[in-house]
Amino acid sequence: MKLHVFEDAKADNFLPLTYMRGVFDLRVGFKTFRERFVSELESASINLFVRDFLKDFYAWKVEQESKIRATVNDESVDEENIFINGRLLLNESTLQVINRLVAEKNIIAFSGEDAAFVKADRANAEKVVELLKG
Repeated sequence: MKLHVFEDAKADNFLPLTYMRGVFDLRVGFKTFRERFVSELESASINLFVRDFLKDFYAWKVEQESKIRATVNDESVDEENIFINGRLLLNESTLQVINRLVAEKNIIAFSGEDAAFVKADRANAEKVVELLKG
């Protein structure tokens, strides 16, 4: 299963903190959102969808990291894919919901009007990637 973390338009609400980092790299407590996604969802690798002007910086940054294997703006998908909004705060109740949703096929969960979580097969994941590209 491939884990994709994406930024949406509301990442701008976190300026100036997100000028030079993805919203998923904001730190809450000891870990960043991205570190929580990887550890809690037990993913060996992660794909980060970032704003275009951050793409080269993140490509360099993930190359330097040894803890988390990551790709940046990678459009390839697997048979099973999870897309998580980079602003999603993983707490106990959120994790319970996600663990239930992971068992489903082709499902999307919203927080208000914002897509928070998507589980998609290859065909639907390709459509999600097209939407994320803009």
